[in-house]
Amino acid sequence: MCFQLFRFLSGSGVFPPRRRISTVWYRSRGKTYDITNHTGFDQYFINGREIYANIGRIVDEIFNNFLRRQGRREPFFAEYCDGRIAQCPGLKQWGSQDLALRGYTPIQILHYYYPKDLQIFQTNTFITDEAKQTFPGSSLKEGSTGENVRKMQMYLNRISGNWYIQPIPNPNGVFGPETTRTVKEFQRIFNLIPDGIIGRTTWYDITRIYVAAKKLAELTSEGERISVGAAPPTVTVRLNDRGEYVVELQFILALISGFFPTIPLVIQDGVFKENTRQAVLAFQRQYGMTADGVVGPGTWQKLYEVYHSVRKDVPLPPSPGIPAYPGVPLREGSESNDVRIMQNNLNDIAAIHPSIPRVVADGKFGPATRSAVMAFQRLFGLTADGVIGSNTWYRIIDIRNSLPSTPPSTGLPPYPGTALRFGSRGNDVTTVQNRLNTVRRVFPAIPALTADGSFGPATQTAVTAFQRIFGLTADGVVGPNTWNKIMSVSQNLSGLTAPAFPGTMRVGSRGAGVTAAQRYLNGIRGRYPSIQTLVTDGSFGPVTQSAVMTFQRLLGLNPDGVVGPLTWNMLVSMYNSINMGTASAAAFVGDADYETETASHKPAGQNSPMQMLLMMQLLRSRMW
Repeated sequence: MCFQLFRFLSGSGVFPPRRRISTVWYRSRGKTYDITNHTGFDQYFINGREIYANIGRIVDEIFNNFLRRQGRREPFFAEYCDGRIAQCPGLKQWGSQDLALRGYTPIQILHYYYPKDLQIFQTNTFITDEAKQTFPGSSLKEGSTGENVRKMQMYLNRISGNWYIQPIPNPNGVFGPETTRTVKEFQRIFNLIPDGIIGRTTWYDITRIYVAAKKLAELTSEGERISVGAAPPTVTVRLNDRGEYVVELQFILALISGFFPTIPLVIQDGVFKENTRQAVLAFQRQYGMTADGVVGPGTWQKLYEVYHSVRKDVPLPPSPGIPAYPGVPLREGSESNDVRIMQNNLNDIAAIHPSIPRVVADGKFGPATRSAVMAFQRLFGLTADGVIGSNTWYRIIDIRNSLPSTPPSTGLPPYPGTALRFGSRGNDVTTVQNRLNTVRRVFPAIPALTADGSFGPATQTAVTAFQRIFGLTADGVVGPNTWNKIMSVSQNLSGLTAPAFPGTMRVGSRGAGVTAAQRYLNGIRGRYPSIQTLVTDGSFGPVTQSAVMTFQRLLGLNPDGVVGPLTWNMLVSMYNSINMGTASAAAFVGDADYETETASHKPAGQNSPMQMLLMMQLLRSRMW
């Protein structure tokens, strides 16, 4: 049973639901199902069969964790074997036992066998949303528009790197004559009726060939890029090269080319062709580098610098006229330029209507964007579901276009023009430190600072905590978005304070402090729906303990189910950040006259879900 559990959970490569659905594995082969019941391919499941209680508990705790490489969308194919009878290039069951006995941490064990940028991610989105990659229900043809068209265009362009079909020059989500031509070429190569229409059969064949071209179902996957890593590569790539570094290069150049007209649009086909070389040459000339068309460490470094600058600090130019509704609703999990357009428009509206929180215009529809959309919908009488359908899309555009050309002065200190980061000094740093000290009165998870004008580790930690609480990119750097958010939040907190820590609470505790914690957990569910709904009865029972543990795991805290000072501060901070747009001052002050426990609590070691899994493997090996 333990071995079956380890095989089921130890990585997305052997985690069939996520892996099979993310690659549309069976449906792209003409099947009507997503998962088999054959142990040679997936995991055998018998509904209602007895399981061991400890196994059921561990499955519940780690089910929504999976592996993904930094900057990539797809689950990582974590191939593994026992390391004795069978050998493989991935994790080895007995080899990992030896590493654990030598003192390796779980993440160090994973990095020993797999790439060093492998990370453990958590999601509450499983089959329902991932299955959106299946056929949309109606054929795509010339004149069609929307995200499904753009996805097929990107897939076909990647396929063009391995098969002789012409790429689509501008994969913009509009099905035009060039897309029809490429679809027909694909259909001829793969023995389909060459009608230029993407029906069910063509959709799934394009998906299947795309997965094969990118090796998404293999350990050597190119990956689907959504961002870049922390440090630029040190390898050199040049004309005719292939592989994941070429994919990353084309991803960066494609983004940058939207901001610099001198850099041509790159066809993202995974092959360093002449088109990519011309874009590299243009980029190198743009920044005064040796224009040799070869991407070495120096060019990689500059590409990363420009990429981060574009993503964080450079707004997109305004679109002429009214941008057309993309044809499909935008919701949490969407990622496209249409999302970026909405984020920019919402930020413009937020300058006039401060009840709408500002968001990072990064093209990714996350919880912060959903909160902003819901605030807009409530303000303007729409259904507050956090989804941008056609009504919300055009209402946002209409309200944005009706705003005055110059927003009224907020009276806030203006952004200094350059980002503040570790090592910065001066009055602007002092301003940030003073403002963060004001903010922490209501958001106690932010550590107190000495306002000395020196941006050191403590200030970096406080900035990062602020960014996490308010849904910004948690990089510890005060760019324009973080600056403006710190200034606006601090200005709106006059006279407010967070409730004091009422004392450690655990199973068996009772009183107003428990009631407050239960109320905070219920208020946080809008952002973290996996947290159980609680009855605010002031009694700390098993259900409250389970909700606390879920919250702790989501926030990277020790999931011990005990509300100590750290968990309390994070509860209060997250609750206030979610509710500050609509809550009254009383919501921040909290309850008085807490009944507290007097027992002390010593935090246990930090054990993540993946650590628990590998520790379980170690214990099992000792029993053998």
